[in-house]
Amino acid sequence: MEKRTGAQFDAPAAVFPMRLRLHGLQWLARYDLVSLFGVLFAMALGSYARLIPFWGTDMPLNDGGLFYQMTLDLQQNGFTFPAYATYNGHFIPFAYPPLGFVLAGLISKLAHISLLQTYQFLPLLFSILCIPLIFLLARELLGSRVQAVYAACAFAVSPRSYEWLIMGGGMTRALGLILVLAALYQGLEWLKYKKPTYIATTGILAGLAFLSHPEMYLLLPTSLLLIFLFYDRSVRGFLGLAVSGGIAVLIASVWWLFVFSRHGAGPLQAALQSGQHGLDNLVFLLFFNSTAEPFGTLIAILALIGIFVAFAQKRWFLPIWFFLLYMVVPRSAPTYVMVPVSMLAALCLDQVIIPGIQSMQAVLPVPQRAGSKTAPAAGWVITSMFSIFMILSIMNAWGTGLLPGTVLKPVSKQERTAMEWIRDNTPANASFLVITAGDQWSSDRSAEWFPVLAERSSINTVQGYEWVPGLSFGERTAQYEHLQECRQSDSQCLERWAADYDKDFSYVYVAKTRRGLLQDDCCAILREALAKSPNYALIYDGPGAVVFRRR
Repeated sequence: MEKRTGAQFDAPAAVFPMRLRLHGLQWLARYDLVSLFGVLFAMALGSYARLIPFWGTDMPLNDGGLFYQMTLDLQQNGFTFPAYATYNGHFIPFAYPPLGFVLAGLISKLAHISLLQTYQFLPLLFSILCIPLIFLLARELLGSRVQAVYAACAFAVSPRSYEWLIMGGGMTRALGLILVLAALYQGLEWLKYKKPTYIATTGILAGLAFLSHPEMYLLLPTSLLLIFLFYDRSVRGFLGLAVSGGIAVLIASVWWLFVFSRHGAGPLQAALQSGQHGLDNLVFLLFFNSTAEPFGTLIAILALIGIFVAFAQKRWFLPIWFFLLYMVVPRSAPTYVMVPVSMLAALCLDQVIIPGIQSMQAVLPVPQRAGSKTAPAAGWVITSMFSIFMILSIMNAWGTGLLPGTVLKPVSKQERTAMEWIRDNTPANASFLVITAGDQWSSDRSAEWFPVLAERSSINTVQGYEWVPGLSFGERTAQYEHLQECRQSDSQCLERWAADYDKDFSYVYVAKTRRGLLQDDCCAILREALAKSPNYALIYDGPGAVVFRRR
């Protein structure tokens, strides 16, 4: 069974590497207030990092267009679930787990704030609330409140821990992760204390997680089973988790029975084929940059060392959990593995870095100041390390949020103006090819929000097709990628694409977005070619995009 070793929380100063004497504040330890201060510090850091991309924005970051429209449909339908979402052609089954939509719709309606603002800031709040849950979970898994505070801080400042949670699509992703973390914590409490109350809370939280995001059906049971195998393995513990699983399935089945009654098993079968499982996803592990830190991969390095520390101490759980998540939920694994990664970084810090600094007093003996138990050399190193951590955290936060190539940007006001013009000046049944700067469908904000803002059909937008029976999701993504290749070609490229995939379109939307660190114009060649082609007529030319009508 997994051994939980680490620094014990026997004094307030143990939370921080510096063994400071807090004269007169020893009473804080009895109430664990230093842990609270540590968590609040982590939340403050995390809030700062997460807020940076929102400065100067007035709509959700990057994605969320599909979810926004589904929530709008729910509101307009009196919170009765419609059969189909009115997104991009009105034939996408309303089968996505709906808890995030219901919550966003109710908050928007009851608080009298716009739904767009709700989608802008509610995922941000969910992401911040993940930080204290990381502390609680790490405290149980690692058996050390010191390491738990370190883990919370590492999770708070690692860009990948929040990058895909604070976007508009984080309405489901961040909500699902909160519920998974809470369910795992309650499951651990059941395995530790065997109180029946924890069986119920674990089951309820798991059921709500299943109603938030499809990937939670894989993430939560896999993680909970692994925790059971390493931390309990008793018959009673297993039976309790089985009952929790039954409660969760019962809660989630209410939604799926409703979907099956309307659409049959088709949407679920289509969704099961869209998980992007494959060995190519494991190649990402070779680079071990799960943290996505743009400047100095400090947390990633600590976590990598932490893996070897865990192996040396025969603490197999965290490394196995890390690698297993890449196989179970490969599409979103870089986000979910931040949970074990933050704990591995904490393990390294507590078991290697801090003891190493403390040993400097013996290796580099220097005169001590009167009344001090910390050698000046060791204290200088600790101060320097903390300064480096803060500087890198701030740099990574600004880089993640504001670098030209970041995905944490909304659709520009210039493009929104173009889409609004399309809404007001083209036929309602018009079909568009949407050519943008996007290299991946999942981060192509213009293509996802086009059906919402322009209220027209985009025949190459991928979002929503996970749930459409009869069309391979992989085929849809391939169509998107092939069309984007036409950015550096001529009008014949569009015609060949339409012929190859048997598509008919009447208009072409070409963005003027600049992309990447070099900020090159994504689509200048295609725009020039279409302007010269006798088969296309320019009907709109604005700062954000151009629109051509196919003759």
